[in-house]
Amino acid sequence: MIGALLLAVATVTGGYVATYTFDRSAAVYARLATGAVLAMAVLAFAGFALALVFRGLGAPVLVLAGLVALLPLVTLRSAARRGEIAGDLRALASAIADVIRHPSLAIGVTVLYGLAIVVWAWLVADRTLFATPDGLSINNVNNLGDLPYHMQITASFAYGENFPPQNPVFAGVNFSYHYISDFLAAIFVAAGGTLAGGMFLVTMVIGYRLIQPVSDRWAGSHEADAMPIPPERFAPSAAPVEPR
Repeated sequence: MIGALLLAVATVTGGYVATYTFDRSAAVYARLATGAVLAMAVLAFAGFALALVFRGLGAPVLVLAGLVALLPLVTLRSAARRGEIAGDLRALASAIADVIRHPSLAIGVTVLYGLAIVVWAWLVADRTLFATPDGLSINNVNNLGDLPYHMQITASFAYGENFPPQNPVFAGVNFSYHYISDFLAAIFVAAGGTLAGGMFLVTMVIGYRLIQPVSDRWAGSHEADAMPIPPERFAPSAAPVEPR
């Protein structure tokens, strides 16, 4: 799982740095929210293209896809860019220190609310799919209708070298489905995670976007600037679908 975590951290780092190329005024928390989604999309699509070439999710695909996600780091050659990033991080550290030195009821409630969301999301994601001595288990019976199918998709990419993709239920049939999130989970499985761990990692990294409105309130901003393109508009157009 260490390899999967390192890949996730490297990918989000690349996404965070990339936000400075198109948004000069966003706060650090907003950049993390935007960068996480952007970088995971880049990792998934780069990895998918490479997996089609190499016919599998081997080490070369993982390394090259990770390097693609890290490409924004080349902008750090600019002294101005490095100074901009360092200044934002210093401002964040100063703001946190000020909150600690001068706590208030409003800040305390906001922090507790944000932590509650994180803990709740962690517990839900962790128990959606988990391993027991008897095998994989789920916590919500409603997942019986959909989760096994997504597990098949992720497993077919991670373990079955399903490239070019065929429907994991009907062998030999073209796969017309928005499966990029399942493929993203497969990347982390191939990087050393378990099947449940790969899905959990994707859920938590992308799910950080959900606490951004809480961070907006904490920072005194009511502008939803963490993602220029709403996910409900971006996802359908970005999902790879092969013709029937």
